[in-house]
This record gives sequence, C-alpha cells and structure tokens, in this order.
Amino acid sequence: MRHFRDFFEGRNGVDQLNLFLLGTALVLVLLSSLTRLPILSWISLGLIVYSYFRMMSRNLEARSEENRRYLDVTDQFLNVFRRGFGHASDREHRYFKCPGCGQTVRVPKGKGNIEIRCPKCGTTFVRRT
Repeated sequence: MRHFRDFFEGRNGVDQLNLFLLGTALVLVLLSSLTRLPILSWISLGLIVYSYFRMMSRNLEARSEENRRYLDVTDQFLNVFRRGFGHASDREHRYFKCPGCGQTVRVPKGKGNIEIRCPKCGTTFVRRT
C-alpha cells in the first residue's frame, strides 16, 4: 500500500477536467455501441488516454492551468443559463442591457416608457416596460 501511495505522490490526480473527459468518453462508448460507428470508439479511446496522461502527469502547473481554463469556459457557459432562468422566474421586473457598458439593469414592469439610468456607467436610455 505504501508503494502505491508513493507512486501517486506529486502527480496531478483527478480534477474536474478529467471527470468531464472520462464522462464524455463513456457517453461516446455507449453511442458507438448503439450506432456501430467505429470513429466514436477511437475518439473515446483518445479521451481516455489523454485523461490518464493528465492524471499521471507530474507537471502540476500545466495541468492546473488546463483545468482552470476548462472551469472558466464552463462557468461562462453556465452563467448564460443561470441568468436566463433567474429572469424567467421574476414576473415583476424587466431586464435590459445598458447600451453603453452591457450591464444588466432591472426595472419594474408595467411603468410604460421610462428613462433608465445605468448604475455602472451613468448612461441613460428609454425602454418600454
């Protein structure tokens, strides 16, 4: 048991990107068995090999940078859905993007044409609520 622990000391191990790679490989293996497309098996094999390479790597800086970039991309992707679902459940307010800086501004519904002032950049614009 000690030899096993010593072998993995200083190695990257499993992180979020590795879990995503292995999960994608599993889905591709299942799809290839259903569709009989051998290219999916080869892609899944490549993902598994790359995932194991990342797990066994001793270059921790490079692997953590890859994982950080993966997390940044997934966070940007998920934020689009988080914003959308949050706005859909809010029935008393409307949301507008500031034409000056892109900041999302929340205003009450049913007030007609109103002049909205962006709290971030101070730009004013008129919208119908």
